[in-house]
Amino acid sequence: MPITVARLEKVARGAIARLQVEHARAVCALCLWARCACSRTDCARGQGHSTERILQNAIAAGLCASGVPCQQEIVLPVLQDDTFVGFNRLDIVAIDQDARAGRSVLIIELKTLSGLGKSARIPQRVLAQCAGYRQCARAFFGADTRVTVYLLNVSVDARGAREVRAFAVPAPPPAKPAPPAKAPLYTIKRLLRTRTRARSKQALVWWQGFPRAEASWEPVRNLPPAVRKLAAAM
Repeated sequence: MPITVARLEKVARGAIARLQVEHARAVCALCLWARCACSRTDCARGQGHSTERILQNAIAAGLCASGVPCQQEIVLPVLQDDTFVGFNRLDIVAIDQDARAGRSVLIIELKTLSGLGKSARIPQRVLAQCAGYRQCARAFFGADTRVTVYLLNVSVDARGAREVRAFAVPAPPPAKPAPPAKAPLYTIKRLLRTRTRARSKQALVWWQGFPRAEASWEPVRNLPPAVRKLAAAM
């Protein structure tokens, strides 16, 4: 998929610049981005879903115009143990199908977070959200699908300058396999008696920590060497 973080930032800046020209003093939700002269309190707090939706439409249109066909508001089901538990709504999704490389999916998550300078400062909740999107896309498109997640953040800094930053969200590390369950360790309290069944000698073992009524017949060959000697003498 021919899109990089730098190219995404460039497309986003161009899309926002066009919004400035087209809607500078007309759309309240754009006041924060267009630097209009509106003094309404709610306009000064222009960050929110309606602002993100306007930006999302403009950026998706810019990507399509630059040769990256994409779709908005893709809804994918969330399954747990083959049971539907909800859905994820992805802001912008571009799908590329290559005969040799297979399918690749690019997910662009749009945010308007203030003070987001470096990728290391991405809030944990956003990283977890992106990880959920990645998992959901693999479950829907196939486990062998290459999924890339970009976080595109548009904000205004303390000086009033607009910041457009894109980050490649790293895939979470693979989950460590659970350690194998240890077999319970049983201690022999006493050998009660022995017997022979099908040419195999067995011992009635009374286990430490268990009542005598739960003693069990065990093949003598499976017992520790010292216990085997005791059984042989019985």
